[in-house]
This record gives sequence, C-alpha cells and structure tokens, in this order.
Amino acid sequence: MSTRITAVDVHDVRFPTAAAGDGSDALNRGDYSATYVELRSDARDGTVGAGLAFTNGRGNELVCAAVRALEHHVVGQRLEDIFADMVPFWRSLVADVQLRWLGPEKGVIHLATGALVNAVWDLRAKLCRVPLWKLLAGMSAAELVAMIDFRHIDDALDPQEARALLERAAPGAEERERELEATGYPAYTTSVGWLGYPDEKVRALVRAAAAAGWRDVKMKVGGPAGADILGHARIARAVAPVRVATGEVAANRVIFKQLMQAQAIGVCQVDACRVGGVNEVLAILLLAARYGVPVCPHAGGVGLCEYVQHLAVFDYLRVSASLEGRMIEYVDHLHEHFVDPVEVTGGRYRVPRSPACPRSAAGTPPPPSPEASFISASAPSTGRTRRSSPRTRSPRRAGTGASPGWPRARASSWTGSPPRTCCSASPACRPGPPPPGWWAC
Repeated sequence: MSTRITAVDVHDVRFPTAAAGDGSDALNRGDYSATYVELRSDARDGTVGAGLAFTNGRGNELVCAAVRALEHHVVGQRLEDIFADMVPFWRSLVADVQLRWLGPEKGVIHLATGALVNAVWDLRAKLCRVPLWKLLAGMSAAELVAMIDFRHIDDALDPQEARALLERAAPGAEERERELEATGYPAYTTSVGWLGYPDEKVRALVRAAAAAGWRDVKMKVGGPAGADILGHARIARAVAPVRVATGEVAANRVIFKQLMQAQAIGVCQVDACRVGGVNEVLAILLLAARYGVPVCPHAGGVGLCEYVQHLAVFDYLRVSASLEGRMIEYVDHLHEHFVDPVEVTGGRYRVPRSPACPRSAAGTPPPPSPEASFISASAPSTGRTRRSSPRTRSPRRAGTGASPGWPRARASSWTGSPPRTCCSASPACRPGPPPPGWWAC
C-alpha cells in the first residue's frame, strides 16, 4: 500500500547551554538549538517521520523558515516514488531554482534539506518497523548506490567504484552485527572539554569520566573555515604524523572529496544533518572508504549522538568492515536535553535495536520526574546513562508543571526512543519539564 506525505510540521527548539559554556568551542558559544521536522502521512496508523537540523541560537529561525520554503517539494509525494528515484527528489531540494542562489548546497538551505531528507528516511524506516541502521544495512549495493548523487564527485568516486566497495565489504556483515550486539560500538566523550569551561572544571570532568570507564576524551579546538581545503592541508602537513580530524562544518560531499584528494583530513567527522541528509552521508562514507580515511561522525549537539550511531554502525557493517580508528562522539549532558539517552557504558555504545514506533498510542509510559528533564551545567559527566536512575538536575533549572508550546515529539527510527525536548517551540526558551503526555508513543 502506498504512503503519501500530507504535511510538514516545523518546531523551533532552543536550549540554554551558553550561560554555563556547555557545547562551546573556539568560535561557537551560542545556545544549542534544533529545527525539528515532522512529516505527516496518510498511513493508516498515522506514522510520522522525524528529522532535525542542529543549529545555534537565533540561527534556528532561519533554518525553520528554509524548511517551510522547501516543504512543497515534499508534501504530496508518495514515499514509494521518492525511493524509486531518489536522486531527482534530492536534487529538487538542493537545486530549487528560486533558492539555489542562497547556497548552493550549503548554509541554511542545505541544513533544511538535511532535516527533511532525514525525516523521509525516518518515515520509511518506521513503516518497515526497523531502526534506520537496519534499514540501510538490509539494502543491496545497487539500491544504496541509487540513493547517491554522484554529480561533482565522480572524478573521485563513480557509481561502479561505489558498488564495488559495498560488495567487497558485504561478506561478514552478519557476524559484525552480532559482535556489535554483544560488545557495542567504541565511543569517546566530549563532555569534559568545552573551551568555555575553566581549567579546574575540565580536570574534574576528565577525572570523573576516567573513573566511569572512559578511556578516550576530546577537547574541542578551532581550525580553518570548513571550505578552506588548502588551509587544512597546510595544517595536516605541519602536524604529521598526528592526524587532523575535521568535517563537522564541511557543507557537502564535494568539500569532503577535496579534503581527501588534498590529503588534508586524517579522520572524517561528517555531520549527519549539516550535509544533505542520509543520501549525502552515504556518498561521504564511500569517499572515505575510497581514500582510506576512518570515519568518526561529529555529534555533540542535541540529537546528533542519536543520528550518528546509526550511520557509524552502517559504516562498519556495509562500508568499512573495520573498527580501526573509528569511534562515536558522545556528549552526556547535551544530548540528554533532546532525546531519551542512548546507552553508553564503559565507553561503548549499545547498538540501537528497538523497532521504530509506528504511531502515537494510548497507554504510554509515564513522563520522567521533573528532575529528569534537565541536567545541571556543573554536574560531572559519568560517561554512561541509566534510564531507570537519572542523575539529579540543578534545582535552578528544573521546573514544575507544564511549559506551554511544547512540540509533541514522536519516536524516531534514529533512536528507538521518544525525543525528549526541554524547551518550547517558541523563540524564548522556557525552562521546566515537558507537560504530561509528552511521550507520544
């Protein structure tokens, strides 16, 4: 039975991170934000696709407006038609004749494209009743290659080479899946090292993370602009044999292609929603495999930890077939603001196994206690999350009662768990726990 996308809902969600320096680096010190997109459909069970673009403070307004400017390319489309001929659909978003001048394929238009494209994939995964990584891992090499726009990158990777890479990595995928199920995926934490933190706080957080089992931590530093390929190459030559990890602000597959061609990147930190969604991430994962560059996706921002675990697991199962040099970034006290926490223990991600939630249902689980809605900016990261025993949040930030304007978030095939918002959909962030019934499934 066909499924048609009937409407796009856009939520402007903000988080009060700047005051305590959470999430800060050499250049970015704003409040973490998310443009949260829901695709409604005519599916009999009311299935809704969810996607997001991570942004920073007032910039979220622009991305929300860009989603609304692009939504006419999505509303009315049959999901089966989109996936039968994905590249023209993707190009309709990145090359809208009246909006392309604002990019092309970068900036707010591309962020909006990523949110919409990821929501389309989420909708398909939910209808298939599988998490996103499982949907991707179950596709054939030919199907995966058909999802990718090779325009501007076929001088480095053409469809035949991409298919050969996927077919070469296919043997052993089931065994690797069992391995991840048993041991998890390696992770490192960034919670210890925001540049806005005083040195003593960084030391205390590193000690706490080490005590909790973390062996790898990250301190964010600045670098050249995302499109300064020659600047990155100059740094890479200067610090060799130390590898340069970059890519979180690289706008598209072409930038990644050039970084790799120029030997300017030693670790690929692709961002799941700065580029144009799953389709473009697939191209970048294959480019990295072509050039032998390990992929450690950029996370950190609210919702990104949930995004990237699916892409990293797929990369291991179907593209790289190796964990050498690969880890997933985890940010304990930031990603909890947005979604039900992923489970990390002793520096290993639990592989998402929960099937996608197909619809809003009665008899939903009770919402968490008020102290579970926020985490203190001064609380040390433990390096792991426990669903049944949330850490106490700062009384200054915890609230009582419902906050008006909260979007009713739905479970995503990216997470297997309902998104947890901690801010209203209005421009002004309203601290406090979500209202009763925020669990939509």
